[in-house]
Formats: sequence, C-alpha cells, structure tokens
Amino acid sequence: MADSQGAGDRPVVDDADPTVRQHDSSVSGGAGSEPGHGDAGRGHPAPMPDSPPSNSGRTGWIIGGIVAAVVVLGIGVGVGALGARSSEKAGNAVAETPIYSMDGINDACGSVDTAPLKRWSSTPSRPPEHREDRPGPDGGGSLSCRIGYSTDGDPLQEARILVDVDFTNGSAPPYYDHWEQRETGKIGSGLSSGKVTGLGSEGYWHSEVSGDLVTDTSYIVCVLADNVSVHVELQFVRDRDVSQVSSADLDPIARAQVRRTLDALRKK
Repeated sequence: MADSQGAGDRPVVDDADPTVRQHDSSVSGGAGSEPGHGDAGRGHPAPMPDSPPSNSGRTGWIIGGIVAAVVVLGIGVGVGALGARSSEKAGNAVAETPIYSMDGINDACGSVDTAPLKRWSSTPSRPPEHREDRPGPDGGGSLSCRIGYSTDGDPLQEARILVDVDFTNGSAPPYYDHWEQRETGKIGSGLSSGKVTGLGSEGYWHSEVSGDLVTDTSYIVCVLADNVSVHVELQFVRDRDVSQVSSADLDPIARAQVRRTLDALRKK
C-alpha cells in the first residue's frame, strides 16, 4: 500500500460519461428508390400534393410560433431550476466570510495526533512529510501530512495517518465532491461506506479491507465544512498472526483528527 500520495491526492480531485443513418446519394432511381415515394414496383414518382391554401399557411405559422415560444419558455425554466440547484450546492456550506484559513499554518502535521496509532505500531518508519500550498490564482490553498509507524521496522506491521485539506476557491466546487465520488463510488468485496453527521455540513466514511496472509486496511473520514474539505485516512498493514484493526477501532480516531484539524484552521 503506497502512502506517498494516499487517498487524498489532488486529481490529477475523485469520485467521472447518435448515429444518423445517412442516405446513400450514389444510389438513385428504379428499384433503389426509397419506400413511400411512388409505386416502388414500377418506379413511377408519386404525384406532388396540392399546395395548402394561404390562410392555412398563416395558421400554420401562428401555431408554429406558439409551439416555439412554449419550448423556449420550458427551456428557460429548466435552465433556471438547474442554476438554482447549482447555486444552492455551491453556496450550501460557504459563508460570506470564510470560517477557515491556513494563515499561520507552517507545518501541516502540527495538529496531527499520532498517539492512537502507537497502540499497534510505535516506531517511526520515516520522518513526517508535510506540504503547504498557499492560496493563489489556481486554488484556495491546500495542506497535506503523512506520518507512519512500524513495529521494530517490520514492514508487515505498519500504521499510517494521512491528512489532506483543501480550501474552496470562490464559487468553485469543493474538493470534497471529488473525494466522495472517487471513494464511495467503489463497489466490491471488502468495501463499505456511510454518512457522517455532526462534523461540518456533509461527511462520509469509507472502509477498504483486503488480503489474506497480510491484511491491508484503509479507513477514511471526510467532511465538508464551510470553505474547507478535510480528508483523514488511517492505513494499516498487519500480518494475520498479529492483532488486527476494525472500523469500530478506527472510526473515533479518524473523527477526532477531523475535529482537531478544523479547530486548528478555524479563524481566531
């Protein structure tokens, strides 16, 4: 299980989709004539219909105009409704004055609590990795942190925590949408997801368990709160002969880290 990027990587932000049958102009006349154009057996053209009276033409134009107006009106209403729903989605969680900011954050790992991981593995496997991307023309800013532990250097007994934060830039869609679509849209054995309430305006959890002799476990809690998306992932590699982890163990740890992250980013 690679952890250099993890589930919270920028996309590249996750978890996205008539043929007209043409008339062959090279075929003409005789038995090749299209059905409905005269007597196909003899190849005689059908007589042209009489022209409609002029007053019928005016009536046709009036009816056509009414139908066109109704269609245009319907399209306008549909577009308006879609726009309203889009505006509602975009503005659902973002206050006029953003609540969260990365101002003053120089180390994205500074608010990460690693103590719960040491229940399973306690030896640092590498120095913490962190990145702080400041707001700019291309985005509202982002943070990431990667911290890993092992049991006496054993690669079959590892515990890692990955924290990713992305700030919504203006009216752009929140990065939460990408993460949710990418992760909760997965289908297969060992995968499960659900809603998270009480943290921000939207949230979900997602679990992945795979392996036989060695079990790989990933547990994620992701939330959208005002102008920030927070994604916390716990990763474990465990030999089947040692104590395993469960969602019941990991869910409170991931939720607590989401709260810590939000508290650290809340404007004072």
